[in-house]
Amino acid sequence: MPTDPVVRAAQYIRMSTSQQRYSLSNQAAAIEAYATSKGFKIVKTYADPGRSGLTFSKRKELQRLLSEVLGGSPGFEAVLVYDVSRWGRFQDTDESAHYEWLVRNAGVSVHYCAEIFENDGSLTSAIMKNLKRVMAGEYSRELSRKVWAAQVRQFERGYRMGGRTPYALRRLLLDEHGQPKGVLNPGEAKNLRWEKVVLVQGPPEELAVVRRIYRLSIRDSFSDMQIATMLNDEGIRSVRDGVWTKYLVRKLLTCELYMGTALFNCTSQRLGRSQRRNPTQDWVRLPNALPPIISARRFADAQRVRRNRRIFRISETDLLTPLRRLFEEKGRLSLPLMIAQPDMPNHASYRRRYGSLDAAYAKVGYVRPSKRACPPAAITVDRARAFSIQVVGSLRRGGFKVRSDIERGVAVLDNGFRVAIGASRLWTSSRERFWEVQTRNCPDADFLIACLLSTDDRTALGYYLIPAERFPKCGRIRIVEGGHRLEHYRIECLTALADHIHRYLSATILPRSRARRSAPSAPPPHREPRLP
Repeated sequence: MPTDPVVRAAQYIRMSTSQQRYSLSNQAAAIEAYATSKGFKIVKTYADPGRSGLTFSKRKELQRLLSEVLGGSPGFEAVLVYDVSRWGRFQDTDESAHYEWLVRNAGVSVHYCAEIFENDGSLTSAIMKNLKRVMAGEYSRELSRKVWAAQVRQFERGYRMGGRTPYALRRLLLDEHGQPKGVLNPGEAKNLRWEKVVLVQGPPEELAVVRRIYRLSIRDSFSDMQIATMLNDEGIRSVRDGVWTKYLVRKLLTCELYMGTALFNCTSQRLGRSQRRNPTQDWVRLPNALPPIISARRFADAQRVRRNRRIFRISETDLLTPLRRLFEEKGRLSLPLMIAQPDMPNHASYRRRYGSLDAAYAKVGYVRPSKRACPPAAITVDRARAFSIQVVGSLRRGGFKVRSDIERGVAVLDNGFRVAIGASRLWTSSRERFWEVQTRNCPDADFLIACLLSTDDRTALGYYLIPAERFPKCGRIRIVEGGHRLEHYRIECLTALADHIHRYLSATILPRSRARRSAPSAPPPHREPRLP
Protein backbone atom coordinates (compact mmCIF):
# COMPACT_ATOMS: atom_id res chain seq x y z
CA MET A 1 0.00 0.00 0.00
CA PRO A 2 1.41 3.47 -0.86
CA THR A 3 1.98 5.72 2.11
CA ASP A 4 1.28 9.45 2.30
CA PRO A 5 4.39 11.64 1.86
CA VAL A 6 5.77 13.19 5.02
CA VAL A 7 5.28 16.98 5.26
CA ARG A 8 8.29 18.87 6.55
CA ALA A 9 7.43 21.30 9.36
CA ALA A 10 9.12 23.79 11.67
CA GLN A 11 8.02 24.30 15.25
CA TYR A 12 7.86 27.70 16.97
CA ILE A 13 7.92 27.67 20.77
CA ARG A 14 7.90 30.64 23.14
CA MET A 15 7.91 31.05 26.92
CA SER A 16 7.68 34.39 28.72
CA THR A 17 7.78 33.03 32.32
CA SER A 18 8.76 29.85 34.15
CA GLN A 19 5.13 28.69 34.22
CA GLN A 20 5.18 24.89 33.90
CA ARG A 21 2.21 24.73 31.55
CA TYR A 22 4.02 26.75 28.88
CA SER A 23 7.55 25.46 29.43
CA LEU A 24 9.50 24.88 26.24
CA SER A 25 9.77 21.14 26.86
CA ASN A 26 6.01 20.78 27.34
CA GLN A 27 5.33 22.72 24.14
CA ALA A 28 7.86 20.65 22.20
CA ALA A 29 6.32 17.39 23.50
CA ALA A 30 2.79 18.43 22.55
CA ILE A 31 3.92 19.58 19.10
CA GLU A 32 5.82 16.31 18.56
CA ALA A 33 2.69 14.28 19.40
CA TYR A 34 0.61 16.41 17.02
CA ALA A 35 3.20 16.06 14.25
CA THR A 36 3.27 12.28 14.62
CA SER A 37 -0.53 12.00 14.41
CA LYS A 38 -0.85 14.33 11.42
CA GLY A 39 2.07 13.13 9.36
CA PHE A 40 4.49 16.04 9.89
CA LYS A 41 8.24 15.75 10.30
CA ILE A 42 9.85 18.48 12.38
CA VAL A 43 13.01 19.64 10.65
CA LYS A 44 13.67 22.99 12.33
CA THR A 45 12.96 24.67 15.66
CA TYR A 46 12.53 28.37 16.43
CA ALA A 47 12.57 29.11 20.17
CA ASP A 48 12.08 32.41 21.98
CA PRO A 49 12.74 31.64 25.68
CA GLY A 50 11.91 34.36 28.17
CA ARG A 51 10.27 36.60 25.55
CA SER A 52 6.96 38.36 26.01
CA GLY A 53 4.31 37.89 23.38
CA LEU A 54 3.22 41.53 23.51
CA THR A 55 5.67 42.87 20.94
CA PHE A 56 7.33 41.61 17.79
CA SER A 57 10.56 43.62 18.04
CA LYS A 58 12.22 41.53 20.80
CA ARG A 59 11.30 38.09 19.44
CA LYS A 60 14.36 37.35 17.34
CA GLU A 61 13.39 33.79 16.43
CA LEU A 62 9.96 34.78 15.16
CA GLN A 63 11.63 37.48 13.09
CA ARG A 64 14.04 34.88 11.70
CA LEU A 65 11.15 32.55 10.88
CA LEU A 66 9.33 35.24 8.92
CA SER A 67 12.53 36.31 7.19
CA GLU A 68 13.33 32.79 6.00
CA VAL A 69 9.74 32.10 4.93
CA LEU A 70 9.43 35.36 2.98
CA GLY A 71 12.88 34.84 1.49
CA GLY A 72 11.70 31.68 -0.26
CA SER A 73 12.76 28.03 0.13
CA PRO A 74 12.71 27.88 3.95
CA GLY A 75 13.04 24.07 3.90
CA PHE A 76 9.59 23.29 5.33
CA GLU A 77 5.94 23.53 4.28
CA ALA A 78 4.22 24.09 7.66
CA VAL A 79 4.74 25.85 10.98
CA LEU A 80 3.52 24.15 14.16
CA VAL A 81 2.68 26.29 17.19
CA TYR A 82 1.37 25.06 20.55
CA ASP A 83 -1.63 27.46 20.66
CA VAL A 84 -2.72 30.94 19.57
CA SER A 85 -1.23 32.64 22.63
CA ARG A 86 2.25 31.24 21.84
CA TRP A 87 2.09 32.96 18.45
CA GLY A 88 1.59 36.19 20.35
CA ARG A 89 -0.47 38.16 22.85
CA PHE A 90 -0.57 41.25 20.63
CA GLN A 91 -2.85 44.01 21.86
CA ASP A 92 -4.03 44.52 18.29
CA THR A 93 -5.45 41.28 16.94
CA ASP A 94 -4.82 42.48 13.39
CA GLU A 95 -1.08 42.40 14.07
CA SER A 96 -1.21 38.72 15.01
CA ALA A 97 -3.33 37.98 11.94
CA HIS A 98 -0.91 39.95 9.75
CA TYR A 99 2.11 37.84 10.68
CA GLU A 100 0.17 34.64 10.15
CA TRP A 101 -1.06 35.90 6.78
CA LEU A 102 2.51 36.65 5.70
CA VAL A 103 3.47 33.03 6.40
CA ARG A 104 0.41 31.55 4.68
CA ASN A 105 0.76 33.89 1.71
CA ALA A 106 4.29 32.53 1.18
CA GLY A 107 2.83 29.02 0.83
CA VAL A 108 3.54 27.79 4.38
CA SER A 109 0.58 26.71 6.51
CA VAL A 110 0.24 27.44 10.25
CA HIS A 111 -1.15 24.82 12.66
CA TYR A 112 -2.11 25.33 16.34
CA CYS A 113 -1.58 21.96 17.99
CA ALA A 114 -3.42 22.41 21.31
CA GLU A 115 -6.52 24.16 19.95
CA ILE A 116 -9.83 22.39 19.44
CA PHE A 117 -10.24 23.76 15.89
CA GLU A 118 -8.33 23.12 12.70
CA ASN A 119 -6.75 26.19 11.14
CA ASP A 120 -8.25 25.40 7.74
CA GLY A 121 -9.79 28.79 6.87
CA SER A 122 -13.37 27.74 7.60
CA LEU A 123 -15.90 30.05 9.24
CA THR A 124 -15.67 28.21 12.55
CA SER A 125 -11.90 28.36 12.45
CA ALA A 126 -11.90 32.12 11.69
CA ILE A 127 -14.33 32.89 14.53
CA MET A 128 -12.56 30.72 17.10
CA LYS A 129 -9.10 31.94 16.10
CA ASN A 130 -10.07 35.63 16.37
CA LEU A 131 -11.76 34.97 19.71
CA LYS A 132 -8.60 33.27 20.99
CA ARG A 133 -6.51 36.24 19.87
CA VAL A 134 -8.78 38.66 21.73
CA MET A 135 -8.65 36.47 24.84
CA ALA A 136 -4.83 36.30 24.65
CA GLY A 137 -4.54 40.09 24.50
CA GLU A 138 -7.10 40.59 27.26
CA TYR A 139 -5.22 38.13 29.46
CA SER A 140 -2.12 40.35 29.25
CA ARG A 141 -4.14 43.50 30.04
CA GLU A 142 -5.84 41.88 33.01
CA LEU A 143 -2.55 40.48 34.28
CA SER A 144 -0.94 43.92 33.96
CA ARG A 145 -3.70 45.48 36.07
CA LYS A 146 -3.37 42.78 38.74
CA VAL A 147 0.41 43.06 38.88
CA TRP A 148 0.24 46.86 39.18
CA ALA A 149 -2.35 46.66 41.97
CA ALA A 150 -0.22 44.10 43.83
CA GLN A 151 2.86 46.30 43.48
CA VAL A 152 0.97 49.28 44.90
CA ARG A 153 -0.14 47.19 47.90
CA GLN A 154 3.42 46.03 48.51
CA PHE A 155 4.70 49.59 48.17
CA GLU A 156 2.15 50.92 50.65
CA ARG A 157 3.44 48.36 53.16
CA GLY A 158 6.87 49.96 52.89
CA TYR A 159 8.64 47.44 50.65
CA ARG A 160 11.10 48.47 47.95
CA MET A 161 9.79 47.83 44.42
CA GLY A 162 13.11 47.98 42.62
CA GLY A 163 15.29 50.63 41.08
CA ARG A 164 18.74 51.94 41.90
CA THR A 165 19.52 52.58 45.54
CA PRO A 166 20.19 56.28 46.20
CA TYR A 167 23.37 57.49 47.86
CA ALA A 168 23.57 57.06 51.67
CA LEU A 169 20.80 54.41 51.66
CA ARG A 170 21.03 50.62 51.83
CA ARG A 171 18.72 47.69 51.02
CA LEU A 172 17.77 45.52 53.99
CA LEU A 173 16.53 41.98 53.29
CA LEU A 174 13.57 40.70 55.35
CA ASP A 175 12.32 37.12 55.69
CA GLU A 176 8.69 36.01 55.45
CA HIS A 177 8.09 37.13 59.05
CA GLY A 178 9.52 40.59 58.51
CA GLN A 179 12.74 39.90 60.41
CA PRO A 180 16.01 41.37 59.06
CA LYS A 181 18.35 38.91 57.35
CA GLY A 182 21.12 41.28 56.28
CA VAL A 183 22.07 44.17 54.03
CA LEU A 184 22.28 43.49 50.31
CA ASN A 185 25.42 44.63 48.54
CA PRO A 186 25.27 46.30 45.09
CA GLY A 187 24.39 43.69 42.49
CA GLU A 188 22.88 41.22 44.97
CA ALA A 189 19.20 40.24 44.90
CA LYS A 190 16.84 38.24 47.07
CA ASN A 191 16.70 34.48 46.56
CA LEU A 192 13.18 33.57 47.69
CA ARG A 193 9.88 34.91 46.42
CA TRP A 194 8.48 35.68 49.87
CA GLU A 195 11.49 37.71 50.94
CA LYS A 196 11.09 41.50 50.94
CA VAL A 197 13.43 44.47 50.71
CA VAL A 198 13.21 47.80 52.55
CA LEU A 199 15.45 50.87 52.54
CA VAL A 200 17.42 51.91 55.59
CA GLN A 201 19.96 54.62 56.31
CA GLY A 202 23.56 54.00 55.34
CA PRO A 203 26.85 54.81 57.10
CA PRO A 204 26.99 58.02 59.19
CA GLU A 205 29.72 59.54 56.99
CA GLU A 206 27.45 59.29 53.92
CA LEU A 207 24.55 60.83 55.85
CA ALA A 208 26.85 63.74 56.73
CA VAL A 209 27.69 64.20 53.02
CA VAL A 210 23.98 64.41 52.15
CA ARG A 211 23.35 67.07 54.80
CA ARG A 212 26.43 68.96 53.63
CA ILE A 213 25.22 68.99 50.01
CA TYR A 214 21.89 70.47 51.07
CA ARG A 215 23.69 73.07 53.20
CA LEU A 216 25.96 74.08 50.31
CA SER A 217 22.99 74.44 47.97
CA ILE A 218 20.68 76.33 50.35
CA ARG A 219 22.97 78.45 52.49
CA ASP A 220 26.01 78.95 50.26
CA SER A 221 24.14 79.00 46.91
CA PHE A 222 26.58 76.56 45.30
CA SER A 223 25.63 75.23 41.88
CA ASP A 224 25.38 71.50 41.23
CA MET A 225 28.65 71.54 39.29
CA GLN A 226 30.47 73.41 42.06
CA ILE A 227 29.28 70.90 44.65
CA ALA A 228 30.34 67.95 42.47
CA THR A 229 33.77 69.48 41.87
CA MET A 230 34.29 70.10 45.59
CA LEU A 231 33.39 66.53 46.53
CA ASN A 232 35.65 65.07 43.84
CA ASP A 233 38.55 67.28 44.95
CA GLU A 234 38.15 65.99 48.51
CA GLY A 235 38.17 62.37 47.35
CA ILE A 236 34.58 61.62 48.41
CA ARG A 237 33.08 58.86 46.27
CA SER A 238 29.50 58.74 45.03
CA VAL A 239 27.30 55.67 44.55
CA ARG A 240 29.24 52.48 43.74
CA ASP A 241 32.55 54.33 44.30
CA GLY A 242 31.99 56.58 41.30
CA VAL A 243 32.77 60.23 40.75
CA TRP A 244 30.31 63.00 41.45
CA THR A 245 28.62 64.78 38.56
CA LYS A 246 26.18 67.64 38.49
CA TYR A 247 23.44 65.19 37.51
CA LEU A 248 24.04 63.06 40.62
CA VAL A 249 23.98 66.17 42.80
CA ARG A 250 20.78 67.35 41.14
CA LYS A 251 19.14 63.96 41.68
CA LEU A 252 20.19 63.95 45.33
CA LEU A 253 18.76 67.44 45.89
CA THR A 254 15.40 66.50 44.34
CA CYS A 255 14.92 62.98 45.79
CA GLU A 256 12.11 62.88 48.35
CA LEU A 257 13.51 59.71 49.92
CA TYR A 258 15.95 61.85 51.92
CA MET A 259 13.03 63.41 53.81
CA GLY A 260 11.47 59.96 54.34
CA THR A 261 8.88 59.96 51.53
CA ALA A 262 8.94 57.12 48.99
CA LEU A 263 7.49 57.52 45.49
CA PHE A 264 6.00 54.93 43.16
CA ASN A 265 4.43 55.03 39.69
CA CYS A 266 6.44 58.08 38.60
CA THR A 267 7.07 56.28 35.32
CA SER A 268 5.35 53.35 33.69
CA GLN A 269 6.05 50.89 30.89
CA ARG A 270 3.06 48.68 30.40
CA LEU A 271 2.21 46.08 27.78
CA GLY A 272 5.44 46.45 25.83
CA ARG A 273 5.12 50.17 25.26
CA SER A 274 7.98 52.62 25.71
CA GLN A 275 8.56 54.10 29.13
CA ARG A 276 6.72 57.33 29.85
CA ARG A 277 6.58 59.74 32.76
CA ASN A 278 3.23 59.79 34.53
CA PRO A 279 1.46 62.97 35.63
CA THR A 280 2.23 64.11 39.17
CA GLN A 281 -1.33 63.39 40.33
CA ASP A 282 -0.84 59.70 39.45
CA TRP A 283 2.22 59.28 41.67
CA VAL A 284 1.83 57.12 44.79
CA ARG A 285 3.47 58.68 47.84
CA LEU A 286 4.30 56.93 51.10
CA PRO A 287 5.31 59.36 53.88
CA ASN A 288 7.54 58.08 56.68
CA ALA A 289 8.73 55.16 54.57
CA LEU A 290 12.11 55.38 56.35
CA PRO A 291 13.70 57.69 58.93
CA PRO A 292 14.41 61.07 57.28
CA ILE A 293 17.97 62.23 56.72
CA ILE A 294 16.88 65.86 56.30
CA SER A 295 13.71 67.59 57.42
CA ALA A 296 10.80 68.30 55.12
CA ARG A 297 11.33 72.00 55.64
CA ARG A 298 14.94 71.78 54.51
CA PHE A 299 13.92 69.79 51.45
CA ALA A 300 11.33 72.44 50.58
CA ASP A 301 14.00 75.15 50.99
CA ALA A 302 16.22 73.29 48.53
CA GLN A 303 13.42 73.15 45.94
CA ARG A 304 12.64 76.84 46.46
CA VAL A 305 16.30 77.75 45.89
CA ARG A 306 16.34 75.72 42.68
CA ARG A 307 13.15 77.36 41.40
CA ASN A 308 14.47 80.83 42.15
CA ARG A 309 17.77 80.16 40.41
CA ARG A 310 16.91 81.77 37.09
CA ILE A 311 19.24 81.61 34.17
CA PHE A 312 18.98 85.36 33.50
CA ARG A 313 20.70 86.00 36.82
CA ILE A 314 23.83 84.80 35.06
CA SER A 315 25.33 87.63 33.10
CA GLU A 316 25.92 87.30 29.39
CA THR A 317 29.64 87.64 30.01
CA ASP A 318 29.63 84.62 32.34
CA LEU A 319 27.81 82.60 29.68
CA LEU A 320 29.84 83.58 26.62
CA THR A 321 33.34 83.79 28.14
CA PRO A 322 33.79 79.99 28.66
CA LEU A 323 32.10 79.35 25.30
CA ARG A 324 34.47 81.74 23.51
CA ARG A 325 37.46 80.23 25.32
CA LEU A 326 36.39 76.73 24.24
CA PHE A 327 36.01 77.91 20.63
CA GLU A 328 39.49 79.45 20.63
CA GLU A 329 40.98 76.27 22.10
CA LYS A 330 39.25 73.67 19.94
CA GLY A 331 38.49 75.66 16.79
CA ARG A 332 34.89 74.38 16.81
CA LEU A 333 31.92 73.96 19.14
CA SER A 334 29.60 71.04 19.84
CA LEU A 335 27.46 69.68 22.64
CA PRO A 336 29.94 66.90 23.64
CA LEU A 337 32.74 69.45 23.89
CA MET A 338 30.60 71.64 26.15
CA ILE A 339 29.63 68.74 28.42
CA ALA A 340 33.27 67.70 28.80
CA GLN A 341 34.24 71.12 30.22
CA PRO A 342 33.79 71.22 34.02
CA ASP A 343 33.54 75.04 34.17
CA MET A 344 31.03 75.32 31.32
CA PRO A 345 27.44 76.35 32.20
CA ASN A 346 24.72 73.87 31.45
CA HIS A 347 23.83 73.66 27.76
CA ALA A 348 20.17 74.20 28.66
CA SER A 349 21.16 77.65 29.91
CA TYR A 350 22.29 78.64 26.43
CA ARG A 351 19.09 77.29 24.89
CA ARG A 352 16.88 79.21 27.30
CA ARG A 353 18.85 82.43 26.89
CA TYR A 354 19.43 82.44 23.12
CA GLY A 355 16.83 80.02 21.81
CA SER A 356 19.26 77.36 20.53
CA LEU A 357 22.88 76.29 20.72
CA ASP A 358 23.46 77.55 17.18
CA ALA A 359 22.35 81.01 18.26
CA ALA A 360 24.81 80.87 21.16
CA TYR A 361 27.55 79.72 18.79
CA ALA A 362 26.82 82.70 16.56
CA LYS A 363 27.39 85.01 19.53
CA VAL A 364 31.06 83.95 19.67
CA GLY A 365 31.48 83.85 15.88
CA TYR A 366 31.09 80.13 15.14
CA VAL A 367 28.80 78.67 12.47
CA ARG A 368 28.43 74.92 12.12
CA PRO A 369 29.34 73.76 8.58
CA SER A 370 26.28 71.54 8.25
CA LYS A 371 23.74 74.10 9.35
CA ARG A 372 23.25 77.81 8.99
CA ALA A 373 23.53 79.40 12.41
CA CYS A 374 20.24 80.75 13.69
CA PRO A 375 20.30 84.41 14.64
CA PRO A 376 20.10 85.32 18.29
CA ALA A 377 16.61 85.54 19.72
CA ALA A 378 17.03 89.29 20.23
CA ILE A 379 17.13 89.87 16.45
CA THR A 380 13.83 88.08 15.92
CA VAL A 381 12.23 89.87 18.87
CA ASP A 382 13.45 93.25 17.69
CA ARG A 383 12.23 92.53 14.16
CA ALA A 384 8.77 91.52 15.40
CA ARG A 385 8.56 94.64 17.56
CA ALA A 386 9.61 96.85 14.65
CA PHE A 387 7.05 95.20 12.39
CA SER A 388 4.29 95.80 14.96
CA ILE A 389 5.19 99.50 15.08
CA GLN A 390 5.07 99.67 11.26
CA VAL A 391 1.63 98.04 11.13
CA VAL A 392 0.18 100.35 13.78
CA GLY A 393 1.57 103.39 11.96
CA SER A 394 0.11 102.24 8.64
CA LEU A 395 -3.34 101.72 10.18
CA ARG A 396 -3.31 105.15 11.79
CA ARG A 397 -2.30 106.80 8.52
CA GLY A 398 -5.22 104.98 6.90
CA GLY A 399 -7.73 106.65 9.23
CA PHE A 400 -8.11 104.04 11.97
CA LYS A 401 -7.91 104.86 15.63
CA VAL A 402 -5.71 102.16 17.04
CA ARG A 403 -5.01 100.99 20.56
CA SER A 404 -1.92 98.82 20.37
CA ASP A 405 -0.15 96.37 22.65
CA ILE A 406 3.27 96.13 21.05
CA GLU A 407 4.56 93.50 23.49
CA ARG A 408 1.71 91.10 22.71
CA GLY A 409 1.57 92.03 19.02
CA VAL A 410 -2.11 93.03 18.99
CA ALA A 411 -3.76 96.18 17.56
CA VAL A 412 -7.39 97.01 18.44
CA LEU A 413 -9.21 99.19 15.88
CA ASP A 414 -11.81 101.81 16.74
CA ASN A 415 -14.66 99.56 15.59
CA GLY A 416 -13.56 96.83 18.03
CA PHE A 417 -11.82 94.57 15.53
CA ARG A 418 -8.55 93.07 16.67
CA VAL A 419 -5.55 92.61 14.39
CA ALA A 420 -2.83 90.16 15.44
CA ILE A 421 0.68 90.94 14.21
CA GLY A 422 3.48 88.44 13.70
CA ALA A 423 6.75 87.91 11.83
CA SER A 424 7.56 84.45 10.43
CA ARG A 425 11.06 83.06 9.93
CA LEU A 426 12.01 81.26 6.73
CA TRP A 427 12.63 77.53 7.20
CA THR A 428 14.42 75.23 4.77
CA SER A 429 13.93 71.49 4.40
CA SER A 430 15.28 69.00 1.90
CA ARG A 431 12.23 69.47 -0.32
CA GLU A 432 10.95 73.01 0.12
CA ARG A 433 11.30 76.41 1.74
CA PHE A 434 8.39 77.62 3.84
CA TRP A 435 7.14 79.95 6.56
CA GLU A 436 5.01 78.87 9.51
CA VAL A 437 2.46 81.47 10.61
CA GLN A 438 1.27 80.79 14.16
CA THR A 439 -2.43 81.39 14.86
CA ARG A 440 -2.77 79.62 18.20
CA ASN A 441 -1.56 82.71 20.07
CA CYS A 442 -4.35 84.94 18.71
CA PRO A 443 -7.63 83.09 19.36
CA ASP A 444 -9.71 86.28 19.69
CA ALA A 445 -8.25 88.13 16.69
CA ASP A 446 -10.34 89.06 13.64
CA PHE A 447 -7.34 89.40 11.32
CA LEU A 448 -3.72 88.30 11.26
CA ILE A 449 -1.13 90.37 9.44
CA ALA A 450 1.98 88.21 8.93
CA CYS A 451 5.36 89.33 7.64
CA LEU A 452 7.45 86.77 5.74
CA LEU A 453 11.12 87.29 6.55
CA SER A 454 14.09 86.45 4.33
CA THR A 455 17.04 84.25 5.24
CA ASP A 456 18.76 87.06 7.13
CA ASP A 457 15.64 87.54 9.33
CA ARG A 458 15.71 91.27 8.59
CA THR A 459 14.19 91.74 5.13
CA ALA A 460 10.44 91.46 4.50
CA LEU A 461 9.57 89.43 1.39
CA GLY A 462 5.80 89.97 1.57
CA TYR A 463 2.78 90.29 3.80
CA TYR A 464 -0.38 88.25 4.31
CA LEU A 465 -3.63 89.64 5.72
CA ILE A 466 -5.55 86.54 6.80
CA PRO A 467 -9.08 86.71 8.31
CA ALA A 468 -9.98 84.62 11.33
CA GLU A 469 -12.30 82.48 9.20
CA ARG A 470 -9.22 80.93 7.58
CA PHE A 471 -7.42 80.09 10.83
CA PRO A 472 -6.92 76.28 10.88
CA LYS A 473 -7.64 74.18 13.94
CA CYS A 474 -4.03 73.01 14.16
CA GLY A 475 -2.95 76.55 15.16
CA ARG A 476 -0.46 77.20 12.34
CA ILE A 477 -0.43 77.95 8.62
CA ARG A 478 2.42 76.73 6.43
CA ILE A 479 3.09 79.04 3.49
CA VAL A 480 5.26 77.34 0.89
CA GLU A 481 7.57 79.40 -1.29
CA GLY A 482 6.42 79.58 -4.89
CA GLY A 483 2.68 79.29 -4.38
CA HIS A 484 0.08 78.80 -1.70
CA ARG A 485 -3.68 78.47 -1.37
CA LEU A 486 -3.79 81.82 0.47
CA GLU A 487 -2.12 83.81 -2.30
CA HIS A 488 -5.20 86.02 -2.74
CA TYR A 489 -4.64 87.26 0.83
CA ARG A 490 -1.14 88.47 -0.03
CA ILE A 491 -0.35 92.20 -0.07
CA GLU A 492 2.90 93.60 -1.39
CA CYS A 493 3.37 96.55 0.98
CA LEU A 494 1.97 97.97 4.20
CA THR A 495 0.91 101.23 2.54
CA ALA A 496 -2.34 99.69 1.30
CA LEU A 497 -3.02 97.72 4.50
CA ALA A 498 -5.70 100.11 5.76
CA ASP A 499 -7.46 100.13 2.34
CA HIS A 500 -7.58 96.33 2.30
CA ILE A 501 -9.10 96.21 5.77
CA HIS A 502 -11.67 98.92 4.83
CA ARG A 503 -12.70 96.97 1.73
CA TYR A 504 -12.83 93.73 3.62
CA LEU A 505 -15.06 95.16 6.33
CA SER A 506 -17.37 96.83 3.84
CA ALA A 507 -17.61 93.63 1.79
CA THR A 508 -18.51 91.47 4.77
CA ILE A 509 -20.29 93.66 7.34
CA LEU A 510 -22.39 96.08 5.26
CA PRO A 511 -24.08 93.46 3.00
CA ARG A 512 -24.98 91.41 6.02
CA SER A 513 -26.49 94.42 7.82
CA ARG A 514 -28.59 95.34 4.74
CA ALA A 515 -29.84 91.77 4.41
CA ARG A 516 -30.73 91.77 8.07
CA ARG A 517 -32.81 94.97 7.72
CA SER A 518 -34.63 93.77 4.58
CA ALA A 519 -35.38 90.30 5.87
CA PRO A 520 -35.05 90.21 9.66
CA SER A 521 -36.44 86.70 9.98
CA ALA A 522 -34.17 85.09 7.40
CA PRO A 523 -30.65 84.07 8.36
CA PRO A 524 -27.87 86.09 6.75
CA PRO A 525 -26.42 84.52 3.61
CA HIS A 526 -23.12 82.81 4.19
CA ARG A 527 -20.19 83.51 1.96
CA GLU A 528 -16.55 83.17 2.70
CA PRO A 529 -14.87 86.59 2.96
CA ARG A 530 -12.11 87.24 0.47
CA LEU A 531 -9.75 90.10 0.09
CA PRO A 532 -9.97 92.04 -3.15
